Amino acid sequence: MKLEIHSWMVVLLLKLAKYIIVPAGVGGGWLARRWMLARSARWPIVPGTVQSVRPPEKDQGGLCSLAYSYVVEGEYYSGEVLITKGKAFRTMEDVQMLLPAGTGIEVRYSPNDCAVSVALLPEMIVSGGFVRRA
Repeated sequence: MKLEIHSWMVVLLLKLAKYIIVPAGVGGGWLARRWMLARSARWPIVPGTVQSVRPPEKDQGGLCSLAYSYVVEGEYYSGEVLITKGKAFRTMEDVQMLLPAGTGIEVRYSPNDCAVSVALLPEMIVSGGFVRRA
């Protein structure tokens, strides 16, 4: 029996992660990101662009939020990565120096719902990061 995972399940997990896993700490965010990276391993990859690095929303925790955009078949989409402190950086300014607005990145997107995506950032940046749908 093959387990089918639908886009609504991914979205539900992301919403739950925002309020349950991420506030639970770095380990929860790391686990959610690992799950999304594993889930998206066969998704198509497109070029993306870092839009901004800003403080996270109050209920998110984390060091900063990195917004990115990408294009699939002429349609523009966006996403966010919640970044926590890592070995290579301690402040939001460190992340802004490593990934300033306009930096090119790779993005995996769900072929079932192009708005569901995972930013493929350097591992030193997102060692505890979490991706959520924008």
